[in-house]
Amino acid sequence: MDFRYILFSLICWLMPIEINSEEINSTRNSALSSEPDRIIHTINTFLYNKPEEPLNRFNTLLYQYPNQVLATVEHLEKKLSQNSLSDNVQLRINLLKCNAYLQVGENEAALNLAKLSDTKIKSLKHEQAKPYFMLCMAEAYANLNNIQLALPLLYSAITLAQQDEQPQALISGLWLRSRLDSRIENFDPAKDDLTLALDLYSEIEQQHNPWSWPPKAYLYASMAKLHQKTGQTEKAEAFMLQALNSPHVTGKIALNLALDMAKITLENKQEKKQRSALKQARLLLPELGSELELAYAYSQIAYIDFHTRRFDSATQLLNLSIKTFTKRHKTIENMRAKCLLAQVKLTRGIKSEGIKLMLETINMGIQHQFYQDLEQAYRVLSQYYAENGQFERAFYYQEQRFETQKNENDYIKRIWLLQLKTDVSRQEALNASKTPQPIKYLKTSFILPQSGYIITVILLLILLPIIIYKYFSKTSYIAPNIQTPEKSLTALSVMEQILSLSKQDNTPLSLLLFNPSHIHKQQAPNLTTILKQLLREQDKVIQHNHHQLLIMLPHTSEKGALNVIQQLTDLLSPWQENHKVHIGLSTMQQFDNLESMIKRASINLLSKIKSN
Repeated sequence: MDFRYILFSLICWLMPIEINSEEINSTRNSALSSEPDRIIHTINTFLYNKPEEPLNRFNTLLYQYPNQVLATVEHLEKKLSQNSLSDNVQLRINLLKCNAYLQVGENEAALNLAKLSDTKIKSLKHEQAKPYFMLCMAEAYANLNNIQLALPLLYSAITLAQQDEQPQALISGLWLRSRLDSRIENFDPAKDDLTLALDLYSEIEQQHNPWSWPPKAYLYASMAKLHQKTGQTEKAEAFMLQALNSPHVTGKIALNLALDMAKITLENKQEKKQRSALKQARLLLPELGSELELAYAYSQIAYIDFHTRRFDSATQLLNLSIKTFTKRHKTIENMRAKCLLAQVKLTRGIKSEGIKLMLETINMGIQHQFYQDLEQAYRVLSQYYAENGQFERAFYYQEQRFETQKNENDYIKRIWLLQLKTDVSRQEALNASKTPQPIKYLKTSFILPQSGYIITVILLLILLPIIIYKYFSKTSYIAPNIQTPEKSLTALSVMEQILSLSKQDNTPLSLLLFNPSHIHKQQAPNLTTILKQLLREQDKVIQHNHHQLLIMLPHTSEKGALNVIQQLTDLLSPWQENHKVHIGLSTMQQFDNLESMIKRASINLLSKIKSN
């Protein structure tokens, strides 16, 4: 789509008239055959007298046709008289460009423009614009995998949006925070943020000075992907349908939604729906306006092609993407594309090329500390070597994988703790300087708690473990029955709830992992009776992956869990067939989920087996 079509559609939207299709074609061709100075003059008039109308329209267009919007805005800037525009309008034009840069993947350009605009805001004293440019910087940093710089900006922007009662900025901040939480599998808070953002969406039009907001379709799509990741497939599909039926679903929005639907239906093994969604995505590729946007889309389509065994198509698309990412110095995107291409090669039996690509990917991940992608690369290599009987190499890469995940968890934990301290310090400074003002957005009051709330929570965290300890110390030590595989999904959900409550209450939690495969077959049914001798009523035991037992110990520190392990070892040793009892252990960290605890317990178990 040429930028002049954007101009023409904008002028038709600003000055609607009833004309037939022949008149539309005639008018369009006439307007676009020459320099559109008349259209520029008309838009200039609107920007001077009623700036909200064309700028609101541009806010929608930048998600549909971002590259064309960039070209249009740059053309407008050359033609318009900057002196005739208010400071507010000039800042909003910069914000449009900043968000458009993000949409086309030009994160460095978005970052530079947002920094310049933030400096301008300070000199012009237009503080209401500040959270929007902070969000632009935060998203750019997040896309560049610099979470350490993204999070402080994100939280500061959410704080300002709440204080200034700007639902548009608040919705944008909640949406970004939900995506960052999803990246580290912190799904419940991510769902809470998206639910709140959707609840607030009706307040967008009530904001006195409009700035920028995301399409509602993208919020629905993010919610769909969260439900898909947590196994709620029916809800995922329902939210995707809401996304597809939302307003303004055209251009790049339609393409992204088609790709999301294709991935969800692929995971749900809905072959017919998956093929239909992927076909729609391919048909929408001409809507993209730059080779970089195409490279992003090609890599996503290649992912689906790989998992549907269309290896030739996947290879062709990935080679095109890698070429563009290399030329445009997009390191993390290049790494991900190479990792996927390596998987294609290994699956097709082209071992030398696949291993070479994967080692390149690992070197890039180590150099730039892309832990999440590095963990994926190690996982693929470990699985590949295990399937080919090279267990020593498989075990090596499995160890590297878990060590990388530990580094990632530690890194994210440090960032979140730093941000928590920053929030508390900022709140204390505000309380020392002025009396807190009541916040009208009652629905969002939990986002950034006031000092009184913080004190109350601290007192509860101190008292609650004492109350719980006194309560549970009276309970008898009776073990529950081991869950059957059919009940394991429900039991896992119970474990997730225990984990969540332990985080909220700030109480210790430990997880044990045991492989019962060496128990005498005739004694295996008596395993429950053995465990009854030790475990308490509140402890949970389930069979996991057919060859593992998970034992969750609420209100149990690492020291207490080690005592339990020793007692379990003494009880189980006589039942083993000349095999030493090995039990893996992990204790809860504040940013854990159940999967990460299981993985750390697996690492601990592997380390014990290897050392013996």
